[in-house]
Amino acid sequence: MDLPARPYQAVRKKLNLSPGALFALHYHHLFHYPLKKEELKKWEAGEALWQGLAGTVVSAKDGYFFLDAKAELVVERKIKEKLSQEKRAIAEKAARLLAKIPTVQMVGITGSLAMEAAAANDDIDLIIITSPGTLWTTRALSYLFLFLGGLSIRRFGEGKVKDKLCLNIWLDSDNLVWEKAQRNVYTAHEIAQIVPLVNKTRTYERFLAANAWHKKFWPNAVKVPRFTSKADEVIQKPNKLKAQLLFRVLEPLAYGLQYFYMRKKITREEVSRHKALFHPQDWSQTVAEFLKVDTP
Repeated sequence: MDLPARPYQAVRKKLNLSPGALFALHYHHLFHYPLKKEELKKWEAGEALWQGLAGTVVSAKDGYFFLDAKAELVVERKIKEKLSQEKRAIAEKAARLLAKIPTVQMVGITGSLAMEAAAANDDIDLIIITSPGTLWTTRALSYLFLFLGGLSIRRFGEGKVKDKLCLNIWLDSDNLVWEKAQRNVYTAHEIAQIVPLVNKTRTYERFLAANAWHKKFWPNAVKVPRFTSKADEVIQKPNKLKAQLLFRVLEPLAYGLQYFYMRKKITREEVSRHKALFHPQDWSQTVAEFLKVDTP
C-alpha cells in the first residue's frame, strides 16, 4: 500500500497546504476518507510526523481534498455518513441504557463511526469508563441492560457484526492513562476522535487530560482541558452512592468469573482488574508502515 515516491513540495505550494495538512491527507487516505477544508486544519499533524513522507497529486471536489485523483472517495464518504447516522441512533440508545447504571461514568463512540465513516456491515464500537473499582461488575450489568433493551452485542470471534455493539474499551476512571508502549499516531487519532454520549462528572475531559500525549501527533484535533485546582478534583469524583459500594464488594467475584470465561480466548487483548482492551484488529503497525513513521 506504499504511495508512489513523488515529492509533494510543488503540490503543497500550489494548494498552499502545510506539511501537517498533507500528512493528514495521507493518513486518512489509508482509510478512504477525504477531508474537508476545515478538517485539514483539525487533523493537521504535529511536526514530529512531517519528516520523510513522499506524496502524490492532491485533488479537490465538492469541498473535499484527497490523493491520487480518487474522486470516488468523496461519494463513498457521503454514503458512509448516511449509514453512520443510522448506526449512531443505535449507539445513542445504548448510551441511554448504560447511563442508568450509577457506576457508568462515560460512554463514547470510537472507531469508524466516530468519524461518520462506518460501512454498511460495520459494528458499533464503544468506550465505557466506570467508577473506580467497579469495572467488571459494571461490565456484567451493562451486558444485561443492553440485552434487556433489545440491542445486539458482538461476541468473540463472531463473523456477522452489522449494527452490533462492540464494547471494546473498558477503563476504570482511576486508570485512564494509555500505556507508553501503545502510544502512536494511530492510537492518538483513536483517542482524539472519540465522541462522548454520556459524560458524568467531567470524565471525558479527565480522559483527554490524562492522555494529552496525543497532542504530539494531532495538536488541533480536540481541546484538552486543564485541571489545576482542588475544586476540579472534587468535581471529578463520583458520588458515594450505596450502589457503587455494593459494586465494589461484588467486583472480585465479577472479575474472576469473567476472566475465567475469557482466559483461553485472550490473544492481544489487554485484561486486568482496572482495564480491558479488546482489539479485533490493531491498525497501529499497518498505519506506521504505510506512512513510514516509527512506532514506540
